[in-house]
Amino acid sequence: KRILPVSGIVFVIPAASGLVISGDGPGSRSSGEDVSTYYLAHHGAQTAAVYAFAIAAGFLLLFGAGAWRFKPMGPWRLVFALGAGTAAAGFLGAAAIHLALTEGVRHNLDPAATQALNQVATYNSLPFSIRIAVLPLGSAGLRRRRLGFQRLRGWAPRVPGSATSPPPGRRP
Repeated sequence: KRILPVSGIVFVIPAASGLVISGDGPGSRSSGEDVSTYYLAHHGAQTAAVYAFAIAAGFLLLFGAGAWRFKPMGPWRLVFALGAGTAAAGFLGAAAIHLALTEGVRHNLDPAATQALNQVATYNSLPFSIRIAVLPLGSAGLRRRRLGFQRLRGWAPRVPGSATSPPPGRRP
């Protein structure tokens, strides 16, 4: 019971590590040869990023499963859990793309295919951002029901999901 909420904090470590390790890859206008050269030169780092993203997805799924302990929260726990599930799917998708690029260039993948995979890796941020945005929305809904409308009114200017401390001048 207590490990599920903590898994949200633990999720950040491999997720941030994967983003840092993967680094700034070739741009969207890079040729297939440039992409192949980059992923051959950075094979170890990209493989480590793949594993970090996969581990992060597992912890994110555990964190989403923790929402089910809020029994009376109605549809908000479903929104939160689905946000965690779709965000975990996004991390697994990013891991799959990096794995395809990393291993594909080692096995002489066609440069045109390498360039196409790089395009997918470059332009996957919008759907990924939308998936991540569902998590704070569900979190805000869960908090709204737990804290009551009167206490939530003072938190209105905050970004949904970041309401972890009371507004100035109020006690929890």
